[in-house]
Amino acid sequence: MKIKYPSLRSKNPKSKRLAQWVYTQRYKKGKLSDKQIRCLEQLPGWSWNPTADRVARKKSQLLVMARNGEPKPHRRSKLGRALLIYTNNYYTAFDIDLDTILRAISPSWFVTVKNKKNEFIGMAKRGEPKPPAKSSAGFRLSSYTRKSSPSFDREFNEQIRKLWNFRGSKDPKEWVPIAEKIAKDNGDVLPPPKWLKENGYGALYKTLTTHASLFRHINQDKKSGNKVDTWVIEAEKLANSNEGILPPVKKLIKIGFSALLTAMYKYPEKFEHIVQESEHAKPQKWVEIAEELSRKNGGALPSYAKLTQNKSYGLVGCMQRHPELFDHLEQDKKTYNRS
Repeated sequence: MKIKYPSLRSKNPKSKRLAQWVYTQRYKKGKLSDKQIRCLEQLPGWSWNPTADRVARKKSQLLVMARNGEPKPHRRSKLGRALLIYTNNYYTAFDIDLDTILRAISPSWFVTVKNKKNEFIGMAKRGEPKPPAKSSAGFRLSSYTRKSSPSFDREFNEQIRKLWNFRGSKDPKEWVPIAEKIAKDNGDVLPPPKWLKENGYGALYKTLTTHASLFRHINQDKKSGNKVDTWVIEAEKLANSNEGILPPVKKLIKIGFSALLTAMYKYPEKFEHIVQESEHAKPQKWVEIAEELSRKNGGALPSYAKLTQNKSYGLVGCMQRHPELFDHLEQDKKTYNRS
């Protein structure tokens, strides 16, 4: 039968006083007479140092489990936590003797970093999928293969990348042959961004955006292409289907033609023949609109909040791109200019 003595944290006044007396007797053991010591030691479950006895009890339990060939205790159990702090030199309770004995008796309890890396290599060679990034195994794999990690292993990184496909970490030039193969299988045209993302080529799409010059020789889908002439043809089609006027910015973005807007801002002269909404106007046209708004507003340009409230997004965008054209107008530069 396990005897439990009162705790100093007890809310019962009598139990608390008794706990204080027990604590005092343990503390002044050296000052007690032999008779007093014998009397205390005859009490059932008496211990002069309960913490040390509890630690010794856990260590003996771990040794018995290891000698009986029992599985490693779960890390969240009391014995599992004890095993961690007694066999890991990171903790002050580390016991080198216990650690040496347990590792000799039950090595399967201690998975070394080398064993973990060999396990990943074995998984890759067997054709098993890469563990999810948010799992504990995926996090461990990331720490071994990420250059910014203190656990980064260059040799293991090179070896595992030959077996598993780390798409997000490829060199931009490595995506070129992959893009060429995808385009060849798709009738010599690279599929649109939506197809690339849905089929696991999101990293390729990002590389297309950031390193467009590497992929200029590949014929791309009109919605993801980088040729201005292609966008001019597309803009003409959109204008013809919209009563001869190019749709507004919001609609173009909504139907997936953000790249068309970029081409229009970069090469406005190519789209001069297409009738456009006022928000697609040239910078000089926006200057005239801004001057008119200033006159109506008492000689000062309305605030950013008022312009956006009136849906003058094109004017605000033009002021951010060409602030020098609007210097002669009274305005809040902190509101409109990116600098």
